[in-house]
Amino acid sequence: LLRDQHAEIIQHARSQVYAKFPGIDQPGGGLYPPVRAEACWRDFDKFLQCTSYAAAAGVPSFTDAEGAAIMGELYTEMEVPLDAMCEGVRGLRDAASKAAREAGGDAAAGWRAASGPFEHLIAVLEGYRT
Repeated sequence: LLRDQHAEIIQHARSQVYAKFPGIDQPGGGLYPPVRAEACWRDFDKFLQCTSYAAAAGVPSFTDAEGAAIMGELYTEMEVPLDAMCEGVRGLRDAASKAAREAGGDAAAGWRAASGPFEHLIAVLEGYRT
């Protein structure tokens, strides 16, 4: 289900980031120059893959502490706009949830149990701000 709507889900997340953070991709914004924005969208792509795999495996808390710490150090060093990243993951979650609801049946029922990996990833990203 998510694989079939992958591009639309990523686009929804991007739109949600732009709506909440207008100008983020302009000079002085956290996703400027364009190469930074492209890196962000690639991260969203990987986040969607990881959360999908975690949901399929039934493992909501899918990150490894060492890997999450390394990602936190990298994001801090690269001055990644964490508020925008969290908003983007919320956008991924919202679009994936909508796709599952629209598919109905097993997809909708399964989604209620599968949203945990998105919530986990948001909590991990929010933890980098402290």
